[in-house]
Amino acid sequence: MGWCGCSAAGRCLLPIFFPQSVLGLALLLWFNALGLPLSWKTAVFAHLVWVVPVVTLVISIQVYSFDPALEEAAFDLGASRWQVFREVELPLSMPGIVIGCLLTFVLAVGALAEAKVMGGQRVIPIAHDIEIAFTYAQNWPLGAALSVLLMLVVGTLVILALRRFDLDRFLGRR
Repeated sequence: MGWCGCSAAGRCLLPIFFPQSVLGLALLLWFNALGLPLSWKTAVFAHLVWVVPVVTLVISIQVYSFDPALEEAAFDLGASRWQVFREVELPLSMPGIVIGCLLTFVLAVGALAEAKVMGGQRVIPIAHDIEIAFTYAQNWPLGAALSVLLMLVVGTLVILALRRFDLDRFLGRR
């Protein structure tokens, strides 16, 4: 326990509980106080501040769910710390890592607040173009086409990732 009665893991998860707009405004004020110009780098940093806690939560749920006796058995059989990590811990935590990466990718595609606030005018994600097409330009066919294109790209990439990483095999069902 440390700062404000929270553990380090609890502090890592704090950005989950703030709305994106509040987190973006706080980071914008912080970047301005540091004198950093807004660019794609600040947009990526803001996105990482928002997404890393989500991935940490997903992976930690997976890591805390496996039996510590498996690690002890590997040590008893003479495995080094690196071998235990590579042969026991990493394969058992792989479903959480894959799901965390997919969740991060899907959240990154729709993360409009960070890109707008942190990227300035230089970072324009496709979600911003979709929003402009539907709201300001009133170009419904373009907005619908961009939305379908985005869903097809994201859906294809997610399906390819799920095929590449066979979750049934990772979970021991096969």
